[in-house]
Amino acid sequence: MKFLLILQKTGLQKIISIQSLSDFDRVRGQFQKLKNEGYKLTLDIANIIERRTNELFNNQAKTNIIIDDADVVKEESKVRELEEKLARMEELLKSSLEDKVNIKENISENEILKTESTKTTTRKKKLVDLQK
Repeated sequence: MKFLLILQKTGLQKIISIQSLSDFDRVRGQFQKLKNEGYKLTLDIANIIERRTNELFNNQAKTNIIIDDADVVKEESKVRELEEKLARMEELLKSSLEDKVNIKENISENEILKTESTKTTTRKKKLVDLQK
């Protein structure tokens, strides 16, 4: 059942090397069970199981299915891709946090300037009143 979830070349070769329909029905049953339980299974594994089932229904013991390295998803490329995405997301998060801090600083500076300007204007009015 593990080889249905994790797509590897050896697991796929084991699936297509099954020569009896009754044995293959067990694999197909497990596949359907995982599919119905909501597991994310690739379309490649579904196609391979369907093709092999058709071959076995036609009494073809040896398969014509060939598994290339391109059919198997490489873990390393996924890991690299995810690491790159994570790095980009961290950069975006840092830049957005810096922007937020800069905006808060600008707002606080503007508030200080406004309060200082209101203080100075009120003082000027008092001085003007005293001179009259």
